[in-house]
Amino acid sequence: LKSDWEDEATQGQRKDLVLQAEEKRQELAGLSAAPGQESLEAMQQRLQVSRGLLQVYDALRESMESAHERRGSGIDSVRTRADQIREEGMLLLADLQHAESECTDSKEQLASKMAEQKAVVGQAQAVLEERRQKIDT
Repeated sequence: LKSDWEDEATQGQRKDLVLQAEEKRQELAGLSAAPGQESLEAMQQRLQVSRGLLQVYDALRESMESAHERRGSGIDSVRTRADQIREEGMLLLADLQHAESECTDSKEQLASKMAEQKAVVGQAQAVLEERRQKIDT
């Protein structure tokens, strides 16, 4: 959002600079005289307008370069953040797989313990049944 606002502001500045450049170009064209018939004063005025035009062109170039760098850094920061998110996702996936493996191991251990307990219960029931039969006889 900030980038959009900055882009909009610099675009407005560039439009103003383009208008200024056009005005300077027209002013310079109006000052043109036939070669060899210019006075020193007219040449100085043309030189001053030309310098002004170059300054406007320099400001326009700097504005465009700045906008290009901002866009480039914005894209780089988005790419960097996307890479960070991808890495975080990979770490989370690895953690999830590790937890899943632990759960599977725990499930197998519980199943094994349950089987052992069932065997013990089965043996205890057999002993109880044996003792009941002895008591009944």
